[in-house]
Amino acid sequence: MNLNRAMTTFVAVCDNSGFAAAGRSLNRSKALVSKQISGLEDHLGVRLLNRTTRKMSLTQAGHIYLEHCRSVLEQVTVMEERLGEQATTPNGMLRISAPYSYGQQFFGAFFTEFSGRYPEIQVDLELNDRFLNLVDEGFDVAIRIGEVKDLGVIAKKLSETPVDIYASPAYLEERSAPTSVQDFHDHQCLVYSQGGEVRPWRFSGKNFFPPWIFKSNNGDVLRDLVLAGKGLAFLPDFFIQEDLETGNLVKISGEGPTFVIPISALYPSRDYLPLKVRVFLDFIAEKLSPTKK
Repeated sequence: MNLNRAMTTFVAVCDNSGFAAAGRSLNRSKALVSKQISGLEDHLGVRLLNRTTRKMSLTQAGHIYLEHCRSVLEQVTVMEERLGEQATTPNGMLRISAPYSYGQQFFGAFFTEFSGRYPEIQVDLELNDRFLNLVDEGFDVAIRIGEVKDLGVIAKKLSETPVDIYASPAYLEERSAPTSVQDFHDHQCLVYSQGGEVRPWRFSGKNFFPPWIFKSNNGDVLRDLVLAGKGLAFLPDFFIQEDLETGNLVKISGEGPTFVIPISALYPSRDYLPLKVRVFLDFIAEKLSPTKK
């Protein structure tokens, strides 16, 4: 039985002092109202109403249950109103996960504008470079760079970023720039790993796993080591753009097109997507659109 519907019917019967009047207020037949009350009593295992052909009155259990019904139905109404507000006005807590380096570089500036547009949304941003389960860990959205392997989530491509091999001028003064994949055996390779898995590099149009002397799941550490002349690293262009402009880093060019990886927003489901999530996805897509660069 639909307990919420039956409780509503019971309250209507009490408020209107009868089945027929309750039926008129609910736009239901008297027979249906009577059937719902009988079903509710069977469900509870108690008599709620004493009724004769002329009179109806509440039993002791009915008095107690009526008070309970009013409280529950009021709470349901409040909850529905709040949910309705969320469906029409972006508000509430928005939990976002993003890669540490990427989030550190962009999200401070993004939040200033986002909060100006949507002041009723609270943003809880967690920066990390690990795999996570959006549902189990309570995140609304995750921003990820690279191919998405999790088939249990929706992935919306926001943008893309070239990735290349970089070194410092000081490092290249001591070693010749590699011209083939085999040459990397003579270099100190600093690699990025996620979940313990090393990400492949791309050189001369080929993917390969370099012989490495250091690996980390944090791009900042790799960038700092490359700037210090400790080796080569395969890094996203957005991450080292300023270093290229100042000449602190040099691109190790291979043949063929630059390797490009997607920047995506991950979220659990398209069904009943909260408005706070929808407006954030639209906002971040707008900020990362190629026309904005």
